[in-house]
Amino acid sequence: MRVADLIQAGGKFEGKKITIEGVFVMVRGVGYFVQDATDRDNRGKAILVVSPGLEKALLSSVPAYGGGPISYRDNAEIAGVIIPSPSSEFALAITEIEDFAIYKYNERMRVNI
Repeated sequence: MRVADLIQAGGKFEGKKITIEGVFVMVRGVGYFVQDATDRDNRGKAILVVSPGLEKALLSSVPAYGGGPISYRDNAEIAGVIIPSPSSEFALAITEIEDFAIYKYNERMRVNI
């Protein structure tokens, strides 16, 4: 499901398992999905990824960008359960992650969460 469609649906999908396709962004240890890279700074149009040890799992699975606050900004897909966001900055959140993959260098790289 597209990020924009999920956000537009509001709470309709809360508590349901969903697969999201979009752009995964991680800024200073906070990971979230947006529809496309132009929304990377608009957390109101983003879905927060809630998973303990997310940054460590990413760094051990997928090469990060270096030299700035953005560690990741890549096409990705994630499957998990939609919940209300614990942070008012984000529209929704996803947790209980079952599958997470980032596409880097035209290769699917699975994140071992």
